[in-house]
Amino acid sequence: MLNRALISTFLGLVLAGAVLAQQNDAWKKFTSPEGRFSVMVPCTLSISAEDIKTTNGIVKQVYHSCLSGNIGFLLSYSDFPIVSSSKSMLDSFRDGVVGSLKITAAAEKEITLSSHPGREFSVTDNVNGAEVSYRYQIFLVDRRVYGVCLVAKVAGVDPPEGPKFFSSFAIEK
Repeated sequence: MLNRALISTFLGLVLAGAVLAQQNDAWKKFTSPEGRFSVMVPCTLSISAEDIKTTNGIVKQVYHSCLSGNIGFLLSYSDFPIVSSSKSMLDSFRDGVVGSLKITAAAEKEITLSSHPGREFSVTDNVNGAEVSYRYQIFLVDRRVYGVCLVAKVAGVDPPEGPKFFSSFAIEK
């Protein structure tokens, strides 16, 4: 689901310690009218998009991402023409994420956002000799799949920014 080049570029910036926003920036609420979500982040989100090939045809995936110190914040959403079941859609999205990274998911659990089904999973990857942790939450809202991801340079450590970031994610009407 996620483009390998996009992930590699994003991780390269995290590993290099590139700071696109001051690490001590105040957390701000970001609202995406098109994405119909809001979230709190300590940096300014940039937007990009790509068409991805799925079993349901070509789907546009939109990304919002930013860096604060060695922590990367990534949000994505895609609208699918057909959703056969929430379980298969969430499985497919998770498999697309871990498949693009060529690793396997660990510590997966089912979650919800309001009444919407979701998954949370963590993965660790070795990028340029450094271990990197990813923590994902994915949600299915009608035919839209949302991905909420925190990327940290230190593997196995959940940065203190994680709970604030994940708990602030909300669907907007």
